[in-house]
Amino acid sequence: MSNFIKLSTKQYPLHEGDIRLEHPEITEDQTGDTFPCPSEYALVLDTPRPTVNVSNNEIITESAPIQLPNGQWQRVWNIEKMTDEHIEFLKNYKTISMNKPRDVTANGSTPDVIG
Repeated sequence: MSNFIKLSTKQYPLHEGDIRLEHPEITEDQTGDTFPCPSEYALVLDTPRPTVNVSNNEIITESAPIQLPNGQWQRVWNIEKMTDEHIEFLKNYKTISMNKPRDVTANGSTPDVIG
């Protein structure tokens, strides 16, 4: 799936469907290589996702794309160290995911729903 940037606002990431909302003249069959990207948008070139060293508490984040000297836009990845908040979140996630799933077929009471 291609990513686009809106040049006037630097809104990113946008996709073909987002652009079609402003340009309904672009038909669904115009996609991928045949997508007519309007001039107020630019395709953002994908770059390989870097490899991280998990044992070093590294994570991948994405920055705003950069414009290259040739005018094209390119995706930017960063390798960062996990913050204490990241580490705590992962500990909590592991604890939650280790719990056995509930039996959703068990009989219960009717939900108390306001209609």
